[in-house]
Amino acid sequence: MTDPVAETAPRAVRARPPAWAIAISAAVLGSAVLPAPPLRDLLTNDPPAGAQLVRPALYVFFAPASNVLDALTLLSLWQHVALTVTLVVLFALWRVTRMRVAARDDGSVRRAAWRTEARAALLAIGLFAATYVVMAAAPRPMAALRLRDESFVAVDFHSHTNASYDARPGFSAEENRAWHQAAGYGAAYVSDHHSFRGVHIALATNPATAGDTTMLLPALEAAYQDQHVIVLGSAHDAGTAPVRVWANARSTSAEDVGLILTIPGTVALFAHTRTAPPARAVGIEISDGGPQGLVASDRKRASIIALADRHDDALLTGSDNHGWGRTAAAWSVMTIPGWRGLSADSLDARIRATLVTSGRRAVRPIGRTRAVGGDVPALLVTAPAAAWTMLRALSWPERLSWIAWCWTTVAIASAVRGVRRRRQSRRPPIAHSASA
Repeated sequence: MTDPVAETAPRAVRARPPAWAIAISAAVLGSAVLPAPPLRDLLTNDPPAGAQLVRPALYVFFAPASNVLDALTLLSLWQHVALTVTLVVLFALWRVTRMRVAARDDGSVRRAAWRTEARAALLAIGLFAATYVVMAAAPRPMAALRLRDESFVAVDFHSHTNASYDARPGFSAEENRAWHQAAGYGAAYVSDHHSFRGVHIALATNPATAGDTTMLLPALEAAYQDQHVIVLGSAHDAGTAPVRVWANARSTSAEDVGLILTIPGTVALFAHTRTAPPARAVGIEISDGGPQGLVASDRKRASIIALADRHDDALLTGSDNHGWGRTAAAWSVMTIPGWRGLSADSLDARIRATLVTSGRRAVRPIGRTRAVGGDVPALLVTAPAAAWTMLRALSWPERLSWIAWCWTTVAIASAVRGVRRRRQSRRPPIAHSASA
């Protein structure tokens, strides 16, 4: 006799590999046919000689999360907007199509279906918001720049601490140092808004020599001739003075004070006011790591380079880090022999002297490979462009990590479904009472 329980048990069906797993694996492997360097010279777009991007072991292990969060951090403000709009449209099309199929099959759309769609929308919004929170605030391993030549030093000319009104409250000078150390910077200028409080704390805790850990150097971000500029020089004035008062109060000549134009900024206006006293221009940012700065990096690149060429100014990079995120967008690489043995004052003086004497040749700006969104057509394809750029720049260990996570997830999901089927098969059949 046949077993009624066996007859009612669900038959084991060989599950097909999910389409998403096949698509991701194909994209990860297919993008290796057209690889892109993870770093590029910001002036030539060529791979930078003598520099490489180092990914820590944990970064590689969690490569899908590490790569996606880095790619999001490297988007400009308008790219974030374009990505959000694209995801909203795709989600809406998917759910509307799903509801139409259900309506065709059932003959009507029940009220419960709308509740289901509302829950799906709330879940999607929550996942999207959580991703951005993790990107901005969660601790995670960072990819770092490594320079092969001992005379090369990576410098950040624009960073902040919690002394700036718009920085993360807990972002102290030591957290600033740790962030730059993790990203591969040898030195970083603390340029808080109209305040030297963060600079004084940073200088007091600096190592004896730059080779011990990242050296924090004094700077100030202030308004000058209707521009936001980074002011390089000593921090003898402990107040919140503007550039003019600060320069005049210093014990050394105002010629030692150098201005760096930050972006977004009015490049044409800066060209007319660059020689006005009491300070001189020594450089222009070609890359600013903030979302608004990346907009200017994309749109004003040609005019920035032309201005620097015209006046023989260095082209610099600034993270504009305010304590959010764990991704460095670019590094200013300078040649300063013996920099590892210098004190903070000596290193600062050597950097400023090199900017003045070498001008345009003082800095080699190196940046992460990212999708550029300088015009409307580029913004419209932000989502696929950012994904494709990210995949092309993967190293082979990262590609293997992607595939391992992808198919491990498939295996776990399959095992869970198998357990559920076995539990259902062990349940006794529901007895139906015989009709009278």
